[in-house]
Amino acid sequence: MISPPIVEQTTVGLSEIERLDKLQQRVNGLNDSYLLVLKEQYSAAQVAGDEQVWPFPPLEVFRTSLARLILADGFHRYEVAKDKAHPVVPVAVRSGEERDAILFACGANSAHGLPATHEDRLKAVKTLCSDTYWFRLSNRQIASHCGVSPTTVGKYRQQINIERVRQGLNPLAEDKRLGADGKQRRVKTEKTKQPDISKPDSDKIFTRARSRARHLRGISGLSSSTRTLGRTMIRTGKSSRTVNPGGTAHGFLMTNTRLAH
Repeated sequence: MISPPIVEQTTVGLSEIERLDKLQQRVNGLNDSYLLVLKEQYSAAQVAGDEQVWPFPPLEVFRTSLARLILADGFHRYEVAKDKAHPVVPVAVRSGEERDAILFACGANSAHGLPATHEDRLKAVKTLCSDTYWFRLSNRQIASHCGVSPTTVGKYRQQINIERVRQGLNPLAEDKRLGADGKQRRVKTEKTKQPDISKPDSDKIFTRARSRARHLRGISGLSSSTRTLGRTMIRTGKSSRTVNPGGTAHGFLMTNTRLAH
């Protein structure tokens, strides 16, 4: 999925950046071990003098139409700057609203920094599938963005709607999806074939047997009475000697009845 382009690279005061918990897509929050490593790297990069050195990539922020700067990626780096009282940090600015920042955040950990765990990716899937706007994205788009399979997305999409219904909320619309080309398409749903419970099993068996008898009739050219005898044999499981002891078609019918089975 294509992210909005960077429109500006600049420095801003740390206090100007909004850090929203709902954009942080790690299941267990910040990783203390990784945070310690970054703090050590920060301390090692400092040199004598008054100016503080920033040794990390810029924070990724979104500038909204109301001039808010929302942190979308770089939560560990943000925490280091806060801990080390680093007042001004470099930022890569993209244009978009809070919802755009959420989408970006759900795919950010799969690209760089501390790798996202499988549980982190699932949290990102749940975030997008729970959003009334990003829910419209196709399973393939969400899967590609979060680094999971389309099947996984479909499963969580259904689970979220079930939970919404339990909470008394309306389920999110399932009938349309927004494709990578920006066009909405109706979802193709496969109809599950229901078992035929209108007839008991014994009737179904006889129906198949009768169908085989029709096949024999077509290839044998037997008379009507002989065909009746054959059907009776198939239905009752008895030989032609038992059904019609004086019959003349015993050999033929026995041979072809065995073939029919």
